[in-house]
Amino acid sequence: MPLERLYAGWRSSWVQNSPKDGDSSACVMCDIFSSDLDDENLVVYRSKNSMVILNLFPYGSGHVLVVPKDHVPNLSDLDRETKNEMFALLEDIVDAINDVYSPSGINVGANFGRDAGAGIPDHLHFHALPRFQGDSGFITAIAETRVLPEPLEETLMRLRSGFKPNSILAAK
Repeated sequence: MPLERLYAGWRSSWVQNSPKDGDSSACVMCDIFSSDLDDENLVVYRSKNSMVILNLFPYGSGHVLVVPKDHVPNLSDLDRETKNEMFALLEDIVDAINDVYSPSGINVGANFGRDAGAGIPDHLHFHALPRFQGDSGFITAIAETRVLPEPLEETLMRLRSGFKPNSILAAK
C-alpha cells in the first residue's frame, strides 16, 4: 500500500520555528508566557508561575498542557511553590475535563527528554488528555491520522467555562 499524505500547511510555521535544544529564546511556551494574546495562544488559565494551554497538535479534543513559567527541563529544577501550583492546576484541569467531556478515562503524564518523546524537551510540561472508549479507532491505526470532533477554539471556550481554580490558585 503506498504511503498516504495528509497535508497540513497550518503546521509549517511550528515546524520552521520549533525551539532548538537549550534555546529558551526560541521556546513557544516562553513566548506564550510573555504574550497577552491568550485566545490566540489557546491559554485556558494563567496563574502566577504556571498556565494551562491547549495542545496545538492534540491527540483528541480536550488535550491540554500544564506548563511552568520557568524554562527548565526537569521537575527537580522547579521551586516548591511552582510545583505545588502546577499540581493544583493539573488537578483543576482534570476536574474541568471530567465536567466538560465526561470521558471514560484521562491520561496524565510528562515526557522528560527527547528520547522519552518530549516534543519540547527543554521546557517541562504535563499533558492531560481525556480518553473515550474507541477513541483510537481505525483512522489512527491505519492512516496515522487523528480526527477531532471540535475546533480548538470551541475546546478552549468549553474548558475555560468549566475551569474552577482551587484556593491555591484563586489567590494569584
